[in-house]
Amino acid sequence: MDSYTRSLIDRYHERQAERKDYELHSLRIAELFDFPLDQRPLTLLGLLTPLLAIAWSDGKIGVHEQDAIMRAGEIYGILTDEAASKRLVTLLTSRPSTGEIDDGWQTISRVSYALPPDELTVFTSLLYQQVKFVGELGQKHSFGHLIDFQLGQDEAELLHITQDRLADIMNEAVDAAEHPELAELREVDERLMQLIPLVKVAWADGRVSKRERQMIFDSISHFGIERTPENIAKLAEWLDLQPDDAFFQHSLEKLGFQLADRENDTLQTTKYEIISRCTLVADASGTYSKDEGFRICDEEIHTVKEIAKILNGRFA
Repeated sequence: MDSYTRSLIDRYHERQAERKDYELHSLRIAELFDFPLDQRPLTLLGLLTPLLAIAWSDGKIGVHEQDAIMRAGEIYGILTDEAASKRLVTLLTSRPSTGEIDDGWQTISRVSYALPPDELTVFTSLLYQQVKFVGELGQKHSFGHLIDFQLGQDEAELLHITQDRLADIMNEAVDAAEHPELAELREVDERLMQLIPLVKVAWADGRVSKRERQMIFDSISHFGIERTPENIAKLAEWLDLQPDDAFFQHSLEKLGFQLADRENDTLQTTKYEIISRCTLVADASGTYSKDEGFRICDEEIHTVKEIAKILNGRFA
C-alpha cells in the first residue's frame, strides 16, 4: 500500500476515534448531573454554550459543527424535548448574542457548584475536550492532496478563552469552599456584575453617599441591566452593607472572565464604560473648597486606578 493511501486511511481512523471519544465525553457529562426531569433538557442545553460559541467564532457555522453539537444535544436528551430542541435549532441557525452566551456560562457555573471536587475536575476536562473537538471542525486544512480539519485563528482564541473560563469555575469552587460568603456570586445576574467596580469605588472612603448611590442605580439602565426585583435587591444590599475585600477581588476576577470572550470592539467599549462610570461615581462624592476647587478623595482615585489597571491588564 502506498504512503498516500495509508495516510488517508490512518487519518480516517483517527477521526473516527475522535468522534467516538466526543460521544463518550458527552455521555459522561450527562451522567454527572441529576436534574429533575422537567428541568433537565433546558439545563443541559446551557452546557452546549461553549460549543456554540466556538462554532460561531468566525461568524458562521458549518454542517460538521452543527452535526457535532446536535449529537451532543441528542445524548443529553435535548432533542426529545420540544422547547429545548427548538431553542437549540435557533442557536444553531442564528448566532447567539453576547448576553445569551453569558447566560449559558452562568448556567455552567451554577450547576458546577453541585459537583464534588473530583467530579468537577472531570466535568471541566471533558467539556474542554468537547469544545476542542467542535473547534477543530471549523476550518478545512489542505496538506498535499488531503483535506482535513484544524483549529482556525478565531477558534484557537476562543478555545483559550474557554480554558480560562473553565479554570475560573474551578477556582470559584475552591474559593466558595474556603469563603462561603462568596457563594452568592453564583446567583448574581452576570450583567449586574458590571456594577461591582462602581460599588467598590463608592465604598473606597468607607461610606456611600446619596449621590453615589443614585449614580450607581442610574447605571442599571446605562448598562442595559434588567430592573428585576432580584437585581435591585442585590445592588441595594451591596450599597447598604460594605462587602469585604475578598468579595471585590473575586468579583473583579469573575467579571474579567465574563467579558474576555467578547469581540474586541465590544470589549474595549465595555471596559471604557465601566472605568468611565467608576470615575463619575468618584466625582459624585467629591467636595468643593474655595482654595482647592473640586476634589475627589485619594482613596477613590486610587480605587479607580486599581480597577483600570486590572481591566487593562487582563484585556491588554
